[in-house]
Amino acid sequence: MKKIFVATLVLALMMSICANVSAFPASKVGIEVPYATPTLDGNINPDDYSAKLTLSEDVSHVWTGDWQGPVDFYFAWNESGLIVAFETNLPLAVKNESRTTHSDNADRPQLSINPGNMFDIAEVPENNGFFYTFSIGTDNTLVVTRDNVAGNALGMGTKDDGEIPVTGGFVDKGNSWSAEYLVPWNEIDINGTNLNVAPGMTIDFNMYYCCEGGCWGSRLESSENPWGLADNAFTMNLAAKVEPPPVVEEPAAEEPAAAEEPAAPAPAPAPEVPSPETGDSFAAFAAVLVLAAAAFALSKKRKAVKY
Repeated sequence: MKKIFVATLVLALMMSICANVSAFPASKVGIEVPYATPTLDGNINPDDYSAKLTLSEDVSHVWTGDWQGPVDFYFAWNESGLIVAFETNLPLAVKNESRTTHSDNADRPQLSINPGNMFDIAEVPENNGFFYTFSIGTDNTLVVTRDNVAGNALGMGTKDDGEIPVTGGFVDKGNSWSAEYLVPWNEIDINGTNLNVAPGMTIDFNMYYCCEGGCWGSRLESSENPWGLADNAFTMNLAAKVEPPPVVEEPAAEEPAAAEEPAAPAPAPAPEVPSPETGDSFAAFAAVLVLAAAAFALSKKRKAVKY
C-alpha cells in the first residue's frame, strides 16, 4: 500500500512538472503598471516598479540563434512618459554604432506596443505596433530607435523613424547590465490620436531581447511568431497614483508632574534681645529701686532707736 502511494505521488509530481514546461499564455496577461518617479540612473529599485516580467526560456520564442538567458523587464509611468527598465545577467558585449536602426547587432532589449489600442488588429494583424529598440551607444549614451511598422502598413508613418530622445541611465557590471529609459508620451502618440494618458489606459505589448547569440521574445500560445499585433501576450494597465497617507502628528506626551517636596518647617522665632538703650534704662531703674528700698529701711530703723 505504501509503495502504491509513493508511486502515485511521484507520477503526480511528474505530471505537474510536464504541465509547466510550456508557459506561453493562452490569452493576454494583464499587469498593473504603477505611477512612479524613480531616479533613472540604471540602478533598478524594484520598489519603484512592482510591475516585473521575466523573459525566461519557457516563455521565449526563439527566431534566431539560441536563447541565451533570462531578462527582467520593469514598467512604470508618470506624466512625462512610459518608463521601461531592463536587467539581465548577460554581458553588454556589443554597443550601438549606427543609432539609426533596430537591425544593428548591438545587445538590445526591444518592445512592441499598441498604446490605447490605436492600431486595429484586424487591419494589420501580422505587423508590430510601435517597435522600440533600447541599446547603449558606443559613446556610452542611451539609444532608443522607433519603427512605426503598423503605421507604415496603414499609411500613417514611415517604417524607420530612427532615434528618439529619451532620458535615463545604465550600469555596466561586466558580466551583466541594467538600464532605465523614460520614453516621452509624445514619442508614443505620434499619429495624433490624442492618447488619454491617465489611470486605466491600456497598452498591449510583447518584449524581446537580441544579442550576438540569438533573438527571442514573448508570444501567445496560439501564435506562430512574436511580433504581430495579434500576438501580443501582455497588456499593461496604468494604475492610479497612490497618494502617501497624511502625516498625523502625535501630541507631545506630557511629562509627569514632579512630586512636591514637603515644605520645610518654619524656623523658630529668634529670642528677643533688648536693645542697648532699653537695657541701660532698665538697669538704672533697678538701681533706683534698690536705693529707695535701702533708704526706706534706714528710716524705719532710725524711728525704732530711742536715745
